[in-house]
Amino acid sequence: MASFEEILNKPASEIEAPKAYPVGTYHTVVNGVPEPTTSSKKQTPGLIFKLKVMRPMEDVDAAAAAESQVVGKDIRHTLWITDGSAFMLKQFLEEHLGIETGSKSLKEMIAEA
Repeated sequence: MASFEEILNKPASEIEAPKAYPVGTYHTVVNGVPEPTTSSKKQTPGLIFKLKVMRPMEDVDAAAAAESQVVGKDIRHTLWITDGSAFMLKQFLEEHLGIETGSKSLKEMIAEA
């Protein structure tokens, strides 16, 4: 890994944005406890889930996924938590992570993630 000084001394013309991962669905696992965050503009509270890519699914171009070396990489998935968006957190926990709702609160479901 380059040092702070090496990065600052690198010619700006040589710096490129990282390429996006190939479009599609990935099998991931939650990698640790979600990190609380707050948006800078409106101070909206949120959670950052760290997901580790295990493998691309059938709808991902396998060659492109292999070239981008996406397996083993971490993805940060941020969910903002307001009255109007709490359903998206519930959907993520229930439909994507497979956590049963029953009579659980969102807090209890997050603990299971």
